[in-house]
Amino acid sequence: MATRSVPSDSTHVAAAKLDGVVLRCLEKSPGRRYQTMAEVAAALHALQDTPGLAAPLAAEVESGRR
Repeated sequence: MATRSVPSDSTHVAAAKLDGVVLRCLEKSPGRRYQTMAEVAAALHALQDTPGLAAPLAAEVESGRR
């Protein structure tokens, strides 16, 4: 079985969790993908307290770099 590549090459826990959400969005089989945007939003919302994920983005937004 082929090894599946992931959107990031990071071993960071936050990146791995985000990869899981992205990969589920990209599933070939519709039954394995999120069925609604509300499900995607809930999955992303669940990640917001993951250390190392939300803080860098929040800092970029606050500094105006995004």
